[in-house]
Amino acid sequence: MKKYLSLLLTLALIFSLAGPAQAVSAATIKISKAKATLEVDSTLKLSVTGTKNKVAWKTSKSSVATVSSSGLITAKKEGSATITATVSSKKYICVVTVVNSNKETAGNLSSLTDIVTKLKDEGLLSGKETKMDASMIGGVNGVKYADSKVELYEFDTDSTAYKTLVKTNKVKLEAFNVELSASAINGKFVLFCNDSANKDQIIKIFKNLDIE
Repeated sequence: MKKYLSLLLTLALIFSLAGPAQAVSAATIKISKAKATLEVDSTLKLSVTGTKNKVAWKTSKSSVATVSSSGLITAKKEGSATITATVSSKKYICVVTVVNSNKETAGNLSSLTDIVTKLKDEGLLSGKETKMDASMIGGVNGVKYADSKVELYEFDTDSTAYKTLVKTNKVKLEAFNVELSASAINGKFVLFCNDSANKDQIIKIFKNLDIE
């Protein structure tokens, strides 16, 4: 009987010691970073310490940041992605924010002259500038570059003509009873370049301009 009790006490002692040891071991498993900010095209190596078990890596948004099987993150484009490391069914995460400090911004574009200057800097306008009678289509200001086949107009955003334009994407040339389809609208500015050879490029840059 004494031997039996002694055995039970020994087993109880072993289990009482083993339990906390396992808990401490689990508690020491951690990912090297819980948050990180990366520049576009930069990399960061993550690791999980406190375990010799296999680590499975996954990203929530590969278009923003990818992660390799070894935990190497590669920043792709601006945005946020969650990197998850899974060890024995337990998950450890790192929230990655990708920024682009070198991104070009147009900024402070508030006049038709600003728009023209930007498009000229991009090499999208050439030839002589002709002032247009914007009132013929309900605008307040307009210019034309015949060589580039581009016309730009400024509108009063509270005007009926502008509201109709936003709704239908068309303006009416009253003097000739002709409707014209706008190529793009950005704030109070409207672009016409349907016959331009590099139409798609002009529209893309025009739409991405930051209008004040």
